Amino acid sequence: VQAAIDEVLEQDEDLAAMYLTDKKAGHPRPESEHDELEVLLESFSKQVEEIVNESETTMHNVSATQEIVELILDANRNNLLALDLKVSIMTMGLGAGALFAGLFGMNLANGMEDSMIAFGTASLAAIGLAVFLAWNGVRRLDKIRRVSLSMNSSTRRPNRISVPLRTDIAPPRPGATL
Repeated sequence: VQAAIDEVLEQDEDLAAMYLTDKKAGHPRPESEHDELEVLLESFSKQVEEIVNESETTMHNVSATQEIVELILDANRNNLLALDLKVSIMTMGLGAGALFAGLFGMNLANGMEDSMIAFGTASLAAIGLAVFLAWNGVRRLDKIRRVSLSMNSSTRRPNRISVPLRTDIAPPRPGATL
């Protein structure tokens, strides 16, 4: 629209031909007498320019909001992945304890069947192994996450993306046209 208005404003004969009432009455205007129409079209050109600027601002705000939402979703995804890793590590610890208890729970003769403390010792060893493996895995995961977070924050400064609220936009006047 802006390009079309500019093109019409550059052609004097097109501007003069837009006075249709004078043309119908048989009195066509000379090409140099089109000041009123030129002022009107320049006014429309300014309004179109304002609309273009406002739409560009809106597009920029939408883009910034989209980036913020993507960052939030990435952070939530990373937290879910970390939780999944923690659950997997805990499951591995419990599996290792169950393996240990299963080996001693099999009906194989190993000389510990007659001992009074063998059951308690095997149970404590299985629980200790499960707790140790789970604790060690979670500790290492937290250490890796801290190292990667500190490396990310030291290599680049965090950017703050702010989306300004548009309070300077006046509501349209009743009966106003753009």
